[in-house]
Amino acid sequence: MQRVKENIATSHIQIILLTAKSGDDSQVENYHMGADFYIEKPFHPAALRKQMHNLIHSREKLIRRYMAG
Repeated sequence: MQRVKENIATSHIQIILLTAKSGDDSQVENYHMGADFYIEKPFHPAALRKQMHNLIHSREKLIRRYMAG
């Protein structure tokens, strides 16, 4: 995960962790390592789809903003 975030060619890629590992310590550690989202099992598939949709939509807005100006 850190290699993805440190490499200029891949640093823009969002990392979503879907894990059975629960607990605040695990969540904080993974955010510290570069995770953008941390989802614990069990999860609701519709919530995951919506999070991914929102993430993609926000990236598209940023791209449009910087391409225009």
